[in-house]
Amino acid sequence: MADDHQQRVNNVKMQHFISLTDTTCQQLQSIMETSFELRDQRQAGQRHEQILAGKSLAMIFEKASLRTRVSFEQAIIELGGHATVLGLSLIHIS
Repeated sequence: MADDHQQRVNNVKMQHFISLTDTTCQQLQSIMETSFELRDQRQAGQRHEQILAGKSLAMIFEKASLRTRVSFEQAIIELGGHATVLGLSLIHIS
């Protein structure tokens, strides 16, 4: 399973995920397949690969949602990354 995941990562490189409209079908398929694998690993009690190790991810939410923010932060941490939430007022986007 890890080899399949690594092959998808090698084939589909993304710099930023900003919008679905800027994403190819191949990229979306890779994202979904990886997410299903990670979900299945977590449900089976297996430890995740640290695929976000050494990476920082900034999140901007249009609407405040504690549950969504905490879920994303926890997932990023479980995958070895560092999560930062940027509020719309902080970055002056309206």
